[in-house]
Amino acid sequence: MATNTMNRSLGREGRRAKAEQVREEFRAREEGIRNDPRLTPETKQRDINTLKTATNTILAELAEFDREDAETERKKLERDLFSPPGLGLMSPGERVARDASFRDAMQRARATSRDTQDDLVALLNEAELTSDALQARAAMAVALERRNVPALNAWIDGNPHDDGPINRLFELTDNQRNIRELPATAFAFQSV
Repeated sequence: MATNTMNRSLGREGRRAKAEQVREEFRAREEGIRNDPRLTPETKQRDINTLKTATNTILAELAEFDREDAETERKKLERDLFSPPGLGLMSPGERVARDASFRDAMQRARATSRDTQDDLVALLNEAELTSDALQARAAMAVALERRNVPALNAWIDGNPHDDGPINRLFELTDNQRNIRELPATAFAFQSV
């Protein structure tokens, strides 16, 4: 349990370094087992298999913590990017009305053609021209879902502070719709 807590607290870069250290330790110990003249071939194979299982368990744990951190970061970025401003200043009734308006705006944005990226850009430009912040944010959210770069660039032109978060969200999802779809063992945590 102490290892579990320690690996969680390492942070993403620390876990990647720890994974490399674990793999290096595996290679060194595996070589030691293979070169030990006192062990029979069967004992060597058993010991290597045991070592491999233990190493892969640690690497899988590190990968799971990394996925959890990425999922948490993705959710925070999405909340920050997609949530319309001013929530704290609204009464419950205003919030319900605003939420319904945002759902409608999302439906309008999703109703744009997937065949051309221009429809979503036009919707975003129209929303910004009429100061319809909900529709503009909904268009940006759909642009992120669809990986519509022209629409995202149009959003970033008017909201340069969102450039970093949008790029980070792209990086986290790595052209996938959901971070849970990433491979169970990302390269940094690949099994031995």
